[in-house]
Amino acid sequence: MTHMISTRTATAGRSLICRIDAHLRKRLGIFEIWDDPRSLFRVNLATTSRPVSLPGLSLPAGAKILDLHLWSEHAPDQPATGADIAASWKMFKMGIASFKEIAACLQTDPRLMGVQAVHGITPLFFREESNAGRHTFARLGFRVIPYRHPMGAFGIFWQDLHIWLLTWAIKPAALNRRGHFKNLWNELWYPADEFIRKYGPKEKGRKK
Repeated sequence: MTHMISTRTATAGRSLICRIDAHLRKRLGIFEIWDDPRSLFRVNLATTSRPVSLPGLSLPAGAKILDLHLWSEHAPDQPATGADIAASWKMFKMGIASFKEIAACLQTDPRLMGVQAVHGITPLFFREESNAGRHTFARLGFRVIPYRHPMGAFGIFWQDLHIWLLTWAIKPAALNRRGHFKNLWNELWYPADEFIRKYGPKEKGRKK
């Protein structure tokens, strides 16, 4: 009986967290740009709060950007014992497929007209994996820089807590392998024109 009550309580808690997350997505204007099981990202439109100056990217404050958000429900499950090559490869292919769809939409979706950069904030780099993670995203074309929350350590704590709660609600097995509140948050930046050239549809007859 105690186990049954505990299970029901956990189920209700996970359902509540998912409803809260859906409400937050709605308030932030986060939407599904590609409603497909292979889609790894939701997105929302935003503007830069400050000027951005990085190698090959210069944006004024107020520039229109497209923010990426990991679609956790679609992310492949990883074994509790650690990273799995097959699951990691599947996630990589899903990421590339998603980038191609986003690049196509940047050229055709009226909502995305005027976007100057693709942007993301990721907690996926654990302390022992941070260099490898940055290198992977850099090879994909992203500029990777450490993320500094406007509210400092307090803001990072709440971001870590949000990720922990979502992981518990959607991918609870992952809690057995990843460190709690040990994320190294990073920003990802990609100029929109470069992103389109890299991942957008190629012209017929053009060498790929």
